[in-house]
Amino acid sequence: MSPFSRAICQAVPVQVPKVIEQLNPTLSSVYDAQRIVVAAFFAEVWNGDIIYLVTVVLTFLLNNC
Repeated sequence: MSPFSRAICQAVPVQVPKVIEQLNPTLSSVYDAQRIVVAAFFAEVWNGDIIYLVTVVLTFLLNNC
């Protein structure tokens, strides 16, 4: 998961909000594997050094909880 999320964040950071928006409904999935993958992606974006992306994830999660 790490190389995938890192590649998205570095190659097309402006698309990350759209990716987050599409993945967010999966957090309420009944399948644990789907929730784990989405949580891992969010965590990888969160651990990145790009403050803009951290802000996007935090804002999106706070507004949609």
